[in-house]
Amino acid sequence: EQELQDTIVKPISLIRVHDSTTEATSYYVEHVRRYLIKKYGSEVLYQGGLKVYLAMDLNFQTNAHEALRKGILELTKRQGYRGAQNRDIPDNNSLIQETADENSLQFDSMFLENIVSGVVNEVSDEKVTVKLGDSVGILEWSNISTWKNGELIKDERPTPITNPSEIFAKGDKILVRLEDFDSKRNYFRLQLYQEPLVNGALLAMDPKTGEVFSMSGGYRFGESEFNRAIQARRQPGSSFKPIVYSAALDAGFTLSSELIDSPRAYATGTQTAGDAEIWTPKNYGDKVIGKVTFRTALVKSLNLPTIGLCEELKPEQVISYSRRFGISAEMMKNLTTCLGSLSVTLQEMLSAYGVFANQGRLVKPIYVLKVEDQDGNILESSVPELQQVTSEETAFLMSNVLQDVVQRGTGRRARAIGRPSAGKTGTTNDSVDAWYIGYIPQLLTGVYVGFDQPRNMGKSETGSRAAAPIWISFMKNAVANLPTEQFPQPPGITTIKIHKSGRRATACDKNDDIHEEHYKSGTEPVLDLSVSGNCMMAVKSAEKVKEESETEL
Repeated sequence: EQELQDTIVKPISLIRVHDSTTEATSYYVEHVRRYLIKKYGSEVLYQGGLKVYLAMDLNFQTNAHEALRKGILELTKRQGYRGAQNRDIPDNNSLIQETADENSLQFDSMFLENIVSGVVNEVSDEKVTVKLGDSVGILEWSNISTWKNGELIKDERPTPITNPSEIFAKGDKILVRLEDFDSKRNYFRLQLYQEPLVNGALLAMDPKTGEVFSMSGGYRFGESEFNRAIQARRQPGSSFKPIVYSAALDAGFTLSSELIDSPRAYATGTQTAGDAEIWTPKNYGDKVIGKVTFRTALVKSLNLPTIGLCEELKPEQVISYSRRFGISAEMMKNLTTCLGSLSVTLQEMLSAYGVFANQGRLVKPIYVLKVEDQDGNILESSVPELQQVTSEETAFLMSNVLQDVVQRGTGRRARAIGRPSAGKTGTTNDSVDAWYIGYIPQLLTGVYVGFDQPRNMGKSETGSRAAAPIWISFMKNAVANLPTEQFPQPPGITTIKIHKSGRRATACDKNDDIHEEHYKSGTEPVLDLSVSGNCMMAVKSAEKVKEESETEL
């Protein structure tokens, strides 16, 4: 009885429980909420008892959220540790669990995986001891060494950390993640944490129906509701090239068409200090190959032959063609457009790639499957909106080349998902924006990474390094329960053997000099009769010599 009375009078203590699902779904749910308010009004939405069915797959959504956060944190490590909080005053982080008293921490903050603020108590070569209120934590060198030193003067690059004392001193106030608790030694194992300045987005959908399975519009919704998947307009760089090459296929080019990879120079029509301004585009790494095939130019993401292709097609034709793929951005009627100088959203680019994944059909993204009122009446129901914007044959050929990008081009990292996929990287000048868009027959996923205020992310932070690992992390989980499917080959495709010179192969060609290539039926190279005739003569001569030698024996 006394225990009951004591319990009754005892104040109720609330412990905050972190709901990872709410955080993971925030961008998607907010996008739908705004749509519903615009269509039905806030009163109906909040008081009308609506039932809203989303296209979201919760497992995909949580995996997308975690993959994006993980990738952004890894990039933050490479960009370098910026220093202790008391030496880095600006801090926009509202999630950090701390009180006004630096020597104490709230009880409800001491859950594993939480980010807390602590004070460095001791620094040695192997570890850093951190005071966490009444508790103690250890930052081990194995974790510290994964970071770079970002306490730099302007224009310097982050450098490797060789000793904890380079970035820590006693009394430093730092942020750490509670990784584990050692009950025997009574301390927390910690991971160094720093609020990222860079951000990004991930979007995944069914390329056949347009149903959006997951959308993560940024690192943390609580800090910024700006949805980088649908609101941020950034330059796609080389991820725009497949649209250019698709336009070329529809204009009569083939995968074995010869392009020229050589230096180019163009007058811009403007002057600098009285001199005519000259634009001299370059390939990544400043290398040139010479003659290359259409396929190789896209697989290696070569800028110079792409510009040559754009000259033949004309920028106006490329712009008009991209409109069919759902690209609505303003585009300059010059050659830079073919290198991705326009500004687009991730959703636009994903929908455009969906054309290749969906046999030439453009599909509108679907977030809401169905809305019912409180009585069960259906107010709206979504069905796929499909539009054939290019042929099945063109879509197949582009998917085939983009599979080659994964096998031997700039998308090689994507082989890590362990099944056939197609994809393309995108990197803008000075590594300001990084993209990777890739797909399997059942799932199309795009990733964008960059600063909200555009600036350099760091040397070599390309689409392959900054964006593709996020795509891989998400796709590995997403494909786990999906069957492996091949991209279907339409009947209007002819596959033949081609000599490395570009002509049709003959029986006399060495195996190392020939390969198979796909063509729209009727566009494949015809057999060169002079080469074929000489080959047949050589074959007959060899057979005659063989017969005579056997007769003599």
